[in-house]
Amino acid sequence: MLKKLKIYIDTSAIGYLDENEEKLNTLLGFIAQIEYETVGITAEAEHIANLVKKGDLLVSDKHQNDRLHIGCAFVTGCDIIVSMNFKHLVNVKTIRGVRAISNIAGYKNIDMIQPKALVDEEGVV
Repeated sequence: MLKKLKIYIDTSAIGYLDENEEKLNTLLGFIAQIEYETVGITAEAEHIANLVKKGDLLVSDKHQNDRLHIGCAFVTGCDIIVSMNFKHLVNVKTIRGVRAISNIAGYKNIDMIQPKALVDEEGVV
C-alpha cells in the first residue's frame, strides 16, 4: 500500500477553484472526505521563508506570503505544495531553489505542482 501524501494547498489553488462554482463544489466534496488542518505561521516557518529570500528566491516584499507558504509546508512535513501560482511558485527556478534550500537546511524535498497533477485517470491520486 502506498503512503498517503501530505499536501499543502496554497491559497491560489483555492482561489482558482473559487472562480468556478462547479470546481468549488468538487473541492468542498473532496475536503469533506479527507482529514485536513489549517496551518498557522510559526517562527520556524518564518525562518524558512527568510532562507528562501536569502537564497535569491522570491526576494520582493510582495512575495512574503509565497515564502511563508513554502515555510509552512516544510514545517508541517508536507510532501507536495499545490499551487496555481506559476509565476512565483510552480516554476523551474523556484522548484530547484527550494530543493537546494531543503537539502542545506535538512528538510525533506517537497514537490511543487499544479492541482491537475494530483489527478490520474481514475480520479484523485
